[in-house]
Amino acid sequence: VRTSRRISISTALAFVEMEILRDVLTAAQAGDDVSVRTLLRKFVAVRNARWNRNPFVRSFEAAEERHEGTAQYVEVKAMDLVQRSFSHAEVPARETEGYAEYAHPQYLFSEFSSRTTGGTVAPADMPRNRIYPVGAAMGMLLDFLGVDWKGQVGADAANTFVSLLSSALHTGESDLASELVAAKKEYRYEDAVKAAGNLIQQHEDGFRAELHEFENQHGYRVQIRVRSGNLHRSGSTSARKWIVDDGARSLCKLYAVYTLRSPVLTLSLHDVAVLEEQDWAAGTKAVTFFVPTEPAILIEGKKLQAAPGEPKSFPSLKFGADTSEFQTDVRGRIRIDGHSITIDLIPSA
Repeated sequence: VRTSRRISISTALAFVEMEILRDVLTAAQAGDDVSVRTLLRKFVAVRNARWNRNPFVRSFEAAEERHEGTAQYVEVKAMDLVQRSFSHAEVPARETEGYAEYAHPQYLFSEFSSRTTGGTVAPADMPRNRIYPVGAAMGMLLDFLGVDWKGQVGADAANTFVSLLSSALHTGESDLASELVAAKKEYRYEDAVKAAGNLIQQHEDGFRAELHEFENQHGYRVQIRVRSGNLHRSGSTSARKWIVDDGARSLCKLYAVYTLRSPVLTLSLHDVAVLEEQDWAAGTKAVTFFVPTEPAILIEGKKLQAAPGEPKSFPSLKFGADTSEFQTDVRGRIRIDGHSITIDLIPSA
């Protein structure tokens, strides 16, 4: 219950942030400097209150805003330049159809709307997807305030979008306390907490139902545990992704393609369901999937010989099945217990 309440509060605060940004972008479009600054103080207060609740969220979101938020900022700026060019050239109307929805700030408004539902942030979009347009919006607003932010954000991880906004606004801690109270009241924070709680409960119920179906598949259950540093993950799917526990667990019932790569391992899957579990504090990741038939497992080029249920160490390993391939050149352990296979690349304490 405490965890659900905590996530509901964080989700509601994130929703309030996005609602404030809508109003700030509208004020900026009208050239209303006073309203922009007034509203941004509320935004900074709400953002700081949310980030202060979880240091990991602060570092994760700051990095995502720096990279993916900036990428979407570039996209918005490019499309805005295209729109402006139409007004300076004789371009037939038929050739400009479809571009209006990408103009600033309408495009960001559309992105915000696609990440919210029922008066709060959609649970599946809370951990990551909403960060991109929020980061882009802050970049646009730093431009409006005349802040030369691009070099600062790239040069020092301590320079976040919100810290640069706060510096430009000259906000102090005493100012933020009153701004937070005002923002919560003005943007219906308590209603957002209730809405988030209801949606999160529905989302978690859906996740548990999908997880039950996942764990009851036929074949061999395979789990690979690795350090999460230097991992490059990609996946292609049209199926719904269930994301719970602040993004620590995600489940997709059908990836057309899923890959996980690092300097010491390669995992390639196709046409499978995948469960991902992240331990943020320990810096580890577990990837679980099923294969329909007994896989071929080679240690140093030789077929695995291991007693059932007992872990066996290896210096390198190859794993192959109809829908999966895995290879690593790092030392680890493998355990086979019936139709359950665990490959552990995390060094023992």
